[in-house]
Amino acid sequence: MFKTTNYINQNDGIIAFINNSIINTQVTDLNTNFMSSLEINCKKGNSNFTIYGIYRPPQIDINSFLDEFEQTILHRARTKKSNYTLIKGDLNIDIINNSLDSNNYLNLINEYGFTSLVNCITRTKEIGGSCLDHVLIKSNTLTNVKTFVAHTSITDHYSIVTNISNLVFNRNNPPNPKIVKQVDYLKLSSLLKNYDWSFVVNDSNVNSAANKFIKTLKHEENNCSLEKKISSKTKKN
Repeated sequence: MFKTTNYINQNDGIIAFINNSIINTQVTDLNTNFMSSLEINCKKGNSNFTIYGIYRPPQIDINSFLDEFEQTILHRARTKKSNYTLIKGDLNIDIINNSLDSNNYLNLINEYGFTSLVNCITRTKEIGGSCLDHVLIKSNTLTNVKTFVAHTSITDHYSIVTNISNLVFNRNNPPNPKIVKQVDYLKLSSLLKNYDWSFVVNDSNVNSAANKFIKTLKHEENNCSLEKKISSKTKKN
């Protein structure tokens, strides 16, 4: 478990749980002034990842945040040689509301080559709902990247899951046929929407609660998945 240590108020902060199978992991608390932010560099298979976890408290001035966001996050991201660079978090900028603030933010991320993967309601407290929780990605390929919003009731924000599939691994004897897992995300989202999460919410131990949430999510994802076998074509001499 990794977390930020520079708190703006008593309710902010970023926590990252990283599976032991992820190698070459380096986590940096960026100690920013107008947001909480973690930088995670890691490797899975032959792919390198840079992931930024961000939380911007709603009372923080948007222009001060955007300046620091560009200078600290976007500039750092530009120097990375990762196959996938992601920015995830609650930025408290409603990108489905056509406003000067949201347009300035979207123009900025587009300038640095990022694509927004979540453009729908992630919080329903406001009238009509809002999209405050963002997943931004920069990569040469997006065909194997899937993001969905799970209508969970753990907090007043929905949960967001990003899956990057079909990563390449070094193997002396690659399997034939190749097995690819396909997830029915509509079914999974509907299932999680009606799930009773009280066993997570009522757990006072944050590590235990996080483990229960992740274990449940993986279990239900497997229940909503099918494995498809793809045979390699045999070359004729």
